[in-house]
Amino acid sequence: QSRSIAENSPNGTLVGTLLSASDPERGPITFTTSSSVFAITPSGQLSVKNSSALDFETTKSFSVPDIVTDRSGLSSGMPVNVTVTDVAEG
Repeated sequence: QSRSIAENSPNGTLVGTLLSASDPERGPITFTTSSSVFAITPSGQLSVKNSSALDFETTKSFSVPDIVTDRSGLSSGMPVNVTVTDVAEG
């Protein structure tokens, strides 16, 4: 899955829509991440955690390491590519 965010977006800014994943047994799933730049809610909503890292001139994209876990504790990695878009600075 891919998302984009404008550089310099403040902490707490939502990054796109909810991530999607499913459990073959149709049970509930939760999302987690170890990212130092982005946070994620258990339901899969990415948000900015470290706005100072969102600098287009320094880093144009991030691979956010998300983990999806089902109710039985089985988990799978699901990296999300977040592209940083340039904002005119003056």
